[in-house]
Amino acid sequence: MLAMASNIEIIEFKIPECKENNLYVTGIKGCYEEGELEMKFHEIFSKLGLLYDVQIKSSNFPVIVDNEEEPETGVKSYYAFIKYYSTTAANKARHTLTGKPLLGNNQPISIKVSTPKNPFGGREYNLPISKCRELANYYLGFNAYNISVTSVTLDEIEPDEETAASTDKGVRCTCIATLQIPGYEIQTEGIGIGEASYSQSDHSTKGPAIGKARKVAYGRASENAFSKVVLVIVGNSKVMVEVNNTQADLLTFINDNEQQEIIQVNQLEVEEVEFEENCDGDIDDSELDAQLLLDLEQDV
Repeated sequence: MLAMASNIEIIEFKIPECKENNLYVTGIKGCYEEGELEMKFHEIFSKLGLLYDVQIKSSNFPVIVDNEEEPETGVKSYYAFIKYYSTTAANKARHTLTGKPLLGNNQPISIKVSTPKNPFGGREYNLPISKCRELANYYLGFNAYNISVTSVTLDEIEPDEETAASTDKGVRCTCIATLQIPGYEIQTEGIGIGEASYSQSDHSTKGPAIGKARKVAYGRASENAFSKVVLVIVGNSKVMVEVNNTQADLLTFINDNEQQEIIQVNQLEVEEVEFEENCDGDIDDSELDAQLLLDLEQDV
């Protein structure tokens, strides 16, 4: 998400953690609740570009007006973090809105570039699927892309030695999704894995566990497919689309308690992916796999 030149910018389907994309806003005063301010700021700042996130925080410091502490009038002091996908949009917002009284109370705000605390230890992570769609719709237009399910399989997970005494078992769904952007002749694929547990003593929990695993797998596969797409913005108007063929799929096992990264693999061709067909239990058969594939197609 770095600007390559004055009129060219690269935007990837990653969580934006670049310093220039993050704004720190201070000087926010008023009789508002945080949720209300979040909506107001989203409306104001989104006019200058697509936003990834808006966070409003209440300040612990008293409101100061004309060098005197504000009496108990309900006026509160806030600060905000605004995160754009585009560095160009963030710069435009900073230069356009800083010093302006955005809330109609003659209180000018201050906007500076913020250095975010990266919760991922400096690593880049894929956008959630809902954000992928939002970003694609903004730059490519609605109905400019489609996602289809190429393959889906389901496996039983047996308890390991440490949890052998547990009454819970697990299911793992593996999904391959294909992303197509016809207008740019672009096609990418992603593979995703989802896990969920169910109680062996309560068979009614098995169906919901399968549904959860397949939805997570589909979401992760779609995110990995989008992660290979690179948007090239030229002159704030022209959009080109490229494919990053070196981008690895991030595979995670998702269960009820944690999301843990386990492996990275290069993009695979569909015919190279082999799935085990013979698993214990009554959930892994050709009819169920076909139904899972049909259900996932309907979810797209």
